[in-house]
Amino acid sequence: MSDPLIKLRALGRVTEISLGGCFVACSDPLAVSSVVQLGLEHNGESFTTWARVIYDRSVSGVGLRFIAIAPDQEKILATWLRPLERI
Repeated sequence: MSDPLIKLRALGRVTEISLGGCFVACSDPLAVSSVVQLGLEHNGESFTTWARVIYDRSVSGVGLRFIAIAPDQEKILATWLRPLERI
């Protein structure tokens, strides 16, 4: 996750994800309402989109809402989520 205006880069681990957003566990959370460029990797495949920080759990991480996912990126995310629908 990175804030493009201040050139801040943060690493974290996604613990919850949906078509609308995700929760990223990280030690240095960004401020609520920040817009970030998000990049996720899974099984050698990458998903990138813009996201807005919608809540901050300062001890554990941030909740992100995806913003205007590109169609090709939405397909990648849907493929990742498909196996989770069976749980």
